[in-house]
Amino acid sequence: MKWFVFALSLICGGEVFAAPTSLIATGSVWKYLDNGSDQGAAWVGTNFNDSTWASGPAELGYGDGTDGRPEATVVGYGGNANNKYITTYFRHTFTVADHTAFSNLLVRLLRDDGGIVYLNGAEVFRSNMPLGPVNFRTLAAGNAADDGAAFQAKAIDPSLLRNGPNVLAVEIHQNTNTSSDISFELELIGNPTIVPPGVTMLRWPVADGGNGHYYEAIGSSGINWHNASTAATNRGGYLATVTSAQENQFVFNLVRDNTNLWIRRPSGDGWGPWLGAVQPPGSVEPAGGWAWVTGESFNYQHWNIGEPNDTLGTEDRLFFIGEKVLVGDTWNDSTGSNGVIRGYVVEYPSNLEPAPLVELLFNETGTNASNTGRSGVPAVLFNSANVVTDLHSDVGLGLSGLLGDRALDNTTATGMGSGGTGGRATQPYDEAVDGLLSLTLQGWFRVESTVGSNARFFAKQGSGTGFLFLAPSGGTLSLEINGSSSTMSSAQFSEVGQWIFFAVTYDGSTTANNVKFYKGTPTNGVTLIETRTLNLGRAATNSSGVSFANANGLQRPIDGLVDNLRIFGSKTDNRGALTPAQLEWFRNKDVQNLTDPAVLSIARTNLNIRLSWAAYPGSFHLETTTNFALPESWQPVTDAPTIINDQNVLLLPTQATFEAFRLAR
Repeated sequence: MKWFVFALSLICGGEVFAAPTSLIATGSVWKYLDNGSDQGAAWVGTNFNDSTWASGPAELGYGDGTDGRPEATVVGYGGNANNKYITTYFRHTFTVADHTAFSNLLVRLLRDDGGIVYLNGAEVFRSNMPLGPVNFRTLAAGNAADDGAAFQAKAIDPSLLRNGPNVLAVEIHQNTNTSSDISFELELIGNPTIVPPGVTMLRWPVADGGNGHYYEAIGSSGINWHNASTAATNRGGYLATVTSAQENQFVFNLVRDNTNLWIRRPSGDGWGPWLGAVQPPGSVEPAGGWAWVTGESFNYQHWNIGEPNDTLGTEDRLFFIGEKVLVGDTWNDSTGSNGVIRGYVVEYPSNLEPAPLVELLFNETGTNASNTGRSGVPAVLFNSANVVTDLHSDVGLGLSGLLGDRALDNTTATGMGSGGTGGRATQPYDEAVDGLLSLTLQGWFRVESTVGSNARFFAKQGSGTGFLFLAPSGGTLSLEINGSSSTMSSAQFSEVGQWIFFAVTYDGSTTANNVKFYKGTPTNGVTLIETRTLNLGRAATNSSGVSFANANGLQRPIDGLVDNLRIFGSKTDNRGALTPAQLEWFRNKDVQNLTDPAVLSIARTNLNIRLSWAAYPGSFHLETTTNFALPESWQPVTDAPTIINDQNVLLLPTQATFEAFRLAR
């Protein structure tokens, strides 16, 4: 018997966490003190005696009964409506059997106006409060813009947990002593899926017990189920199906803190986004016949208490609901024509993002920057003296700030454009990015200054041919095709010291409104800034390579950090000009430092072995060995693969002995 073994070299460094655990649930009972006294500092400690404090379930507060959000527990304010207590104190004790079981913690705080959270005596979260020491007379930093309707989330240090009793203490502060209301609710989750602010798309990794699918949350000013389902299909997916408690928690983690997806109803309930469940006509009411749009089993159900109830007689679609709170992970039924719902969740069975021709993530070290795009041609890093130099930043300085994320570090550059000096990445001539009819140039930067002009982000230019993308002055951006430029009219990209997502698309297959400038941030989605016209057709071919963050042969440096640079393009049609949805996919991916695993497939065909792996992410090569026990025995396979349907495919003759394969960089 012959055995053919393959190994996988993964490019994602995700950790595997245990299932989420609710350490303090919404609606929990809290001890509280509402007498206006100064509690000093001792009250946050684990040994503090709160036996004389009153207690009641959350939400706690006063004054919200008139706006559809009645409190479960009403606290006092002192009897003088013109001189209310500024600070109210809350404590909750919970027990942990093994504190080492928690790799991360997430606290979610609902506060009106400001709040400070302490875990076992240590401050872990401050929201809408001034910096520095506070006391019982310290006012909140301002009126809570959300009126205490939205949970504020923060990841906190799990090492603060201890075995046995733990204490979570919270102080809620008024903005003024005449404020009409206060609100307090809190949830503490162990081992949650941490969703960075501004992220609307997540992958549920197989390594974490998931299905490998992608989920995207789409906000709307109001959309019915039928239009949401059509929109999800048009995006290349379908309304999300939820077939287990783990999947329900994962999807809920994605949408829970996105206030664009939730609306508070007069009943006090919060209505969330649509999911992909239907009840066909003729079903037994109220709970019969429910099915997912994909035909998957509807065995798992997470209805809110008393639901589904088919109150209107035609409630045959499903959405998330929070009962008497703004957000919740339970389900409710509604009519498909309900246009009040503000969003929907799309599920994608596979990654639908277009493959870039060039992708420089700068996450490695050394003097080369690996090109993980389809062309695979790496870039070489040079300093201002044109000497090959490692310009990779320290780990964690990439835009995500996560461990393993690096950037191109050009912070020693001067001048920010003309007259300056600085490093660059240079990719030698690459036929894949030459003669493009449509293209997208995309990336991130965090500049140290906006002084100077003509700083280069991308340059492949020669004698009036090719393309150039630069910052001409003061934070404006400009695209040049064949020596002609289309410049933005206002300084939209001038933020110093902040990570900015930028993109410009060009469609040479059309003659008007064919240049689009886009912007985003780690917390804000991609926005179209301006549309211009360059009626120039194809970016004419030349023998130049591409330079990044500076120019070749003269100094036009970007002064700061540059990360995740990509070139997309097509030589035949407009597919190289990405859509806003495609750009948003990459923005989400970058904020999470999310990379897709390289998967190697193997099969036997007659007397050959057929090996295949995706062309993107690129720069992998195939290695083989006949002895797993000897790490040094792995050798590169010199045969070149053929690209078929975006897959690298290689046929090798069957060997008479054991043979293993792996992808490596």
